[in-house]
Amino acid sequence: MGWQKVKELFSWQGGGIRRRLLFIGLLFLALALLATTLAGSLYTRRQIKEAAARLQAEIASRVAHEIETFIERKVERLLDLSTSLGIYELGSERQKLISLLLLKNDAAFSEIRVLNREGMEVLKVSERRVYLPTDLSDQSESEKFRKVISGNTDISPVYTSDKAEPYVTLGVPIKVGPKQIIGVVYAELNLKFLWQI
Repeated sequence: MGWQKVKELFSWQGGGIRRRLLFIGLLFLALALLATTLAGSLYTRRQIKEAAARLQAEIASRVAHEIETFIERKVERLLDLSTSLGIYELGSERQKLISLLLLKNDAAFSEIRVLNREGMEVLKVSERRVYLPTDLSDQSESEKFRKVISGNTDISPVYTSDKAEPYVTLGVPIKVGPKQIIGVVYAELNLKFLWQI
């Protein structure tokens, strides 16, 4: 079969009505297949994106619940500490010992600070460093201090350390009676457990 015959076979002008209808039918079939494939691809892609978004939202919700539960447990632990600290004089060796015991028994806590009613730090202990009396500072102008001394619990936004570990600071009042607040206790809480989640 020569080149002329092949050209004639696929030519639009040559041949009868059957050939023209066949070409038109094949053209419509190709267009229909292309449209179906394109629509199916777009639909599948949208379904995959929606499923991925639902999965991510579910994971985020679960992680948020775990973080919330973790923080609530640590706030309860800090409230227990504040109750124990309220028994002794602010800044005393007994308060220091109780604070160090919490740091030793709960690795999530890395630092504890006790402030008196005026906002002066009277005790500061840490597992990572030693604090001298000159390291104690005045926090009376701090918005967080005013919030906690009025009887509320404070949870700071997440921040990172120099080792890129996430932390939050929790603050609760030290009470000696239902309405008598004598100070504030802050604890730095390590959130590196988030890496495991």
